[in-house]
Amino acid sequence: VDLAVLAFAVTVALVSSAVFGLVPSLKASTQDVQSTLREGGRGAGNVRDRVRQALVVAEVALACTLLAGAGLLVRSALYLQQVKPGFDPRGVVTARVALPEVQYTDPVRALQAFHALNERLATLPGVEAASLASTAPLVGFDFTHGITVEGQPPVDLEHTIQAASRFVVPGYLTTVRIPLVRGRDFTRVDVAGAQRVAIVSETFARRAWPNTDPIGKRFACCDGRADDPRWKTVVGVAGDVRSDGPTAGLQPEFYIPLDQMPAEAWDWTARSMTVIARDAVASDHLV
Repeated sequence: VDLAVLAFAVTVALVSSAVFGLVPSLKASTQDVQSTLREGGRGAGNVRDRVRQALVVAEVALACTLLAGAGLLVRSALYLQQVKPGFDPRGVVTARVALPEVQYTDPVRALQAFHALNERLATLPGVEAASLASTAPLVGFDFTHGITVEGQPPVDLEHTIQAASRFVVPGYLTTVRIPLVRGRDFTRVDVAGAQRVAIVSETFARRAWPNTDPIGKRFACCDGRADDPRWKTVVGVAGDVRSDGPTAGLQPEFYIPLDQMPAEAWDWTARSMTVIARDAVASDHLV
């Protein structure tokens, strides 16, 4: 609520009070007191009084309900303003881009197409940074997986770590301004055939390796098998993000380089990615 909206609301309230208070006063001043008293003696005035009292009670009840709702709304708005989402949405534009399955049945070709799109977007005037992600915060389409931590005994499904995965390009954390708490970001050497790496959120790290440095630890998920777990080595820890909205709790998340995205994952995403661009002008203005 800015000053203009507040001034409008106050003005409307004052004018409404004056108008609806003035009309009954004018009507009362034009009535004959003796006639009114005679009618009241006959009992007609008592009926009207009871109707008025019922209307007043109903109006007060409705007003109290509206006031209570407005108070809760203001309280919720103040709370949400204080909740940190874990990233900076100011000046960020996102779009969901899907490739035709017929032309992009080969995962390598789909990967090349998205890389070319990202590079072209990054060179556009006014774009401070551009990135790609299988899902972006507040966008949805999260993929949740059960996590197997190396060196820890297997647990039942009820107590296993469920974490949301995101396949991203190097620089994604910088584009959406998610802080890198520890370790390193992805680089161009994190490609298919190289060591499988991952960046985990702080909540993920606390649950998987409590009171232990997670850098260098390994976990498996998504595409592994019993004879080949395809361990991912943790190279960084990122800040927590409220990906499902400011009222949602923090959930474990991890990031995988897009170049190391399993071939079958392209079917999970229906060969689509979220394209992210940060407007340099809007971002600087809001900062």
